Amino acid sequence: MENFFDYSISGLDVKAYVLFRKGYMSGVAGYTNQQVTGPNRQVVKLDGDWVAYEIGMLRLLQFSLQSDVKEINTMTATNAKGLAVGRSIVNGRAVFRNTAVDTLSDLKNRILTNDKYKIEILSETFGIDFEEEVTEANIDEAMPMEPKEVGWEQMPPFDILLVASDERQIELPRVCRIKDVKMGSSGSSEGATDTEDNEFCNFMALSGYTPWRTLK
Repeated sequence: MENFFDYSISGLDVKAYVLFRKGYMSGVAGYTNQQVTGPNRQVVKLDGDWVAYEIGMLRLLQFSLQSDVKEINTMTATNAKGLAVGRSIVNGRAVFRNTAVDTLSDLKNRILTNDKYKIEILSETFGIDFEEEVTEANIDEAMPMEPKEVGWEQMPPFDILLVASDERQIELPRVCRIKDVKMGSSGSSEGATDTEDNEFCNFMALSGYTPWRTLK
């Protein structure tokens, strides 16, 4: 069945970034503000709690916003007294315009090998070889994984920041932010008439998104 999305943009000059919280990182050097730029070099400043990495130019973004349903319970009742809107979740798909293959994979490796802002991903196994005897000496609850072994689904949640020109083209940046994203499947494609590769990914955002707004 084909997916239907509530929101879609395409064909716009939008730059995309991933933002990671510094709380996920070890050995963070300094507490300085960062900034990112839009397609026309408009500057957007970030607060000191985030580290930004550029993905590339956005070709297509589609997503749907859905809300969980939660029960309304009271201390004096044994059964729920109704239903209410719960947490909002964004499910979507993004396609990026790039001139290199495996941009998302290269981006992940760059994040995991950044000495200044180091993110260490631990394995979910005991860290021993298949044929190795299990003893107290060689069991470890979690072992650091090599960057090439880590998939996007194992990365900590991040934000996607989109930066575009303002609608009146007076060089004020417009931004949209998708929050607490987990990336699922990804891949690349190349059309017969394209001069660039398209890298795509499916994602889920657990904290919703902030609509487009123009920064003064």
